[in-house]
This record gives sequence, structure tokens and C-alpha cells, in this order.
Amino acid sequence: IRLREADERHAFLLEVSDALRRLRDPVEIGRTFVAMLGRQLRADAVHYTRVDEAEGWLVVENAYTGGDAGITPGTRAKIHGATLQLVRDGAIVAIDDVATDERLDTESRARILAIDARSLLVAPQIHEGRIVRLLSIATGTPRQWSHHDLTLVAEVVERLWSAEAQATADRDNEARLASIIETAADS
Repeated sequence: IRLREADERHAFLLEVSDALRRLRDPVEIGRTFVAMLGRQLRADAVHYTRVDEAEGWLVVENAYTGGDAGITPGTRAKIHGATLQLVRDGAIVAIDDVATDERLDTESRARILAIDARSLLVAPQIHEGRIVRLLSIATGTPRQWSHHDLTLVAEVVERLWSAEAQATADRDNEARLASIIETAADS
């Protein structure tokens, strides 16, 4: 089984690398990764959110659902304090059953269950000591997340964040160059 899982992970990571070569827009990179990861893990939903801790909100930037409409990009949601605390150290957190996980407070549990998420994997992106993004993978039934699942998510989110940062830097550099050329042409 482990060899098969390793082969599957390797094949999927090659797919991810192939997709990266074709994408230059940070938003499209996020959208593509979210969908690929959702299909690979047979998730009911994957949400890629921007975190605004100061304001107390999450904003969904990209979303994948395995069929239903679900939560769409642009949706704002109040931050689940207990969930955020679980990922504060930067580690990916697996919640096999939201209904019984003792790490969740009553309010967080109720909010998560209200969106039909029964199990979660949550990967945070930390920047300068603050959580700036979350990638959340959910299923509508309890699920025991495997070491393989956690390893795959860790590898994919690292590639996602790196690819987005590079695409953003490239876009910014192109904009600066265009501005310099425009200024020079006006002189």
C-alpha cells in the first residue's frame, strides 16, 4: 500500500508541476491547485482563504466543491477562534471528526458543522508571525486523515505558495518595467 501511495503522490506532484508551467496568474494558480487537490483527496470541499485576523474575517479566494455549489470565492466568514489557535504554530492540523474533536470549542464546532464539514485538514501560511492564508480541505463524513494525506497537502501547499509568490513578483516586475518604458517614451 505504501508503495502505491508513494507512486500516486509522485504522479500527482508531476501533474501539479505540469500545471505550474502553464500558469502565470496568481489567482489562476490558486484556483487550479485547489481543484486538483480536491479531486486528488476526494474532498467534498477545498477552501483557500485570506485571513484578516485584525478584522476577524476569512475571505474565500478560491473554492472547490465535489458537486454542490458550496461556499464561493468572495464569501466572508467570521474566524473560528479555536480553529485558528490550532494552526498558529504553522503545522497542518487534521480533524478526523468535527463532532467529537475535543480541541474545538462549541461555537467553532457548530459553525463548521453548519457548512456540512465533518472532517478537516487545515494548512496555514504564516508570514511575519501572522496567519495570512488557510487551505482547508473538508469532507462531509468523518475521515481518518492518513500520513500520506498530510504529506501530500504539505508538499502541495508549499508549491502553491511558492508559485503564487513568484507569479506575483513577476507581475509586479512587469508592471514596473511597463511604467519605466512608458515614462521613458514620454520623455
